[in-house]
Amino acid sequence: MGHRIIGALAAFFVASAFAFAAPVNIVANILDGGGEGFNDATLGAARTGALQFALDIWGNALEASYVGETVTIDVQFNPLGGGANSATLGFAGALGSGFVAGNPQGNNVFFAGGIRNHLSGADVVAGSEMQGFFNSDVDGNTVLGNTTFYYGTDGMGGANTVDFVEVALHEIGHGLGFGGTIAPFDAVGVEITDQNNINDGTQVPTTARYINGGLFNSFDNQVVRKSDSAALTGLTDAERMTAILNDDIRWNGASGVTADLEGTYSTDFGGTPAGNWRLGSTYSHVDEDDFPLELMSPIATVGTGFEIDPITRGMMSDVGWTVTAVPEPSTVFAIILLGGVSFTRRRRN
Repeated sequence: MGHRIIGALAAFFVASAFAFAAPVNIVANILDGGGEGFNDATLGAARTGALQFALDIWGNALEASYVGETVTIDVQFNPLGGGANSATLGFAGALGSGFVAGNPQGNNVFFAGGIRNHLSGADVVAGSEMQGFFNSDVDGNTVLGNTTFYYGTDGMGGANTVDFVEVALHEIGHGLGFGGTIAPFDAVGVEITDQNNINDGTQVPTTARYINGGLFNSFDNQVVRKSDSAALTGLTDAERMTAILNDDIRWNGASGVTADLEGTYSTDFGGTPAGNWRLGSTYSHVDEDDFPLELMSPIATVGTGFEIDPITRGMMSDVGWTVTAVPEPSTVFAIILLGGVSFTRRRRN
């Protein structure tokens, strides 16, 4: 699904020297069987530790609205395939989505499961609030040549590694509600679910529809057409597709805009030629061209660090979370890696 770019970068990593009161507790419900994935005899403990490290970072970025607020992620490693030069590293999404009493963003707007609990001030979701999958093929020399996941928590994996914590942070963001519900459809009204059909012209994206009909989530509710500020939810399916494919959409949530988002986020790395929808990347990410180092860009870049950046925090506030303040410079220290290091970018969903 993606591609890989390698170049040189003088990198730095930022680590936090602060703690938040009343964080959201985010825990993993591991679904792997015995001896595999997170339960693997060799890598299991390191994988589990790296995942929990990422979950704690997200939990500390969110402020609990009630005592004991907990988000559970169903998670496992599966062989997701790929090739020598590209592979999907992982993907995640919300569970338990639904409406919140009082309709805080309107009658047609629903919320990711974790946000439902948060806004309700109680655990109203039965079961887990999100799910995530990571590609076990990355560690088996099956994809990406000899590149493997790095499960350390110091951001210093080096060459031929993909930092698992950075990947996990991105996917957890999706599970917490960073992502919309628009899907591409062809001219005869068939949903496009295979990227190969787009690439070879078998199906041409013609309309962009909300998969739940006239209902949309709190992420969808923040998006407008850039050229006239018309709500994307109010456009026709054809108008919506035209706006997305022509880089004519922007974020309109107050907190995201305040964080200097400039209102634009992913239409597949900025402007895209007609018909070039990228499944898993288009629409539900910040713009890769403008924000390549932000957590929620569609391509993983080594060196993005382990902080939840201001843009992501702002957008998560807009979709319904109470987020903690970005730390003041005096509470943050940087570890500078001198010299040039290689960086690798791969698609993440």
